[in-house]
Amino acid sequence: MSEPPNDPQPIPAVPLGYYVPSEFRRRPVMLSIIAWVAIVWGAFSSLGLLSALMFFVIQYLAPWFLPNFGGQPGLHGLGKFFDYMMVLSLISGFAGIACLTGGILTLNLRPLGRKFLIGYGVFYILYAILGTIAQFMYLVPAANNVMIQQTRVTTTSAPSPVVTNRVVAVNANANALTTIPTIISVGVQVAVAGAILFYLMRSQIRSLFVLPSAPGQESPGGPVA
Repeated sequence: MSEPPNDPQPIPAVPLGYYVPSEFRRRPVMLSIIAWVAIVWGAFSSLGLLSALMFFVIQYLAPWFLPNFGGQPGLHGLGKFFDYMMVLSLISGFAGIACLTGGILTLNLRPLGRKFLIGYGVFYILYAILGTIAQFMYLVPAANNVMIQQTRVTTTSAPSPVVTNRVVAVNANANALTTIPTIISVGVQVAVAGAILFYLMRSQIRSLFVLPSAPGQESPGGPVA
């Protein structure tokens, strides 16, 4: 009977099935920053649902319990304004939840997270542009009418055309001073959102959001939608 060899051959190491070195994905720093900003911004924007509830209470519930709510008849002129803000708050709140979800999923490199952020980016650009147009076309004239109504209430008699024209002139000057900063602010927001969309659409970033394959299977190729 022969004896075993004194120098046995080493057994080659076999990596475990759950460890696939070729599928290791490193999240870029910029993508991490975008994801965390989306989480914070989405959490803040989701508070719009509370704002919508507040506008609903002021517009529809408060008059039932407080007939003279606000103490100024001019407040009733803000009815359309409250409805407008309630709808915008609802839209902003639900979009904020989508942005928050997209940020969380993006941290885990989930394909749905990238899609959520791209969808929110497109929504935000349209929301900023159309919201600014609506502000100058509807909200500013409504605010001017409320100021004129409050002037009529505070005076003992009907205000003269001079007083009314003065109120309109003051409001026009205030609106002119805020128009240029508002346009600049919207332009910056649209530019930042567009840059983020461009970054998320890059092929190098899209390839990070491919779901890892099971052990023993090839990693799926091709671009991610």
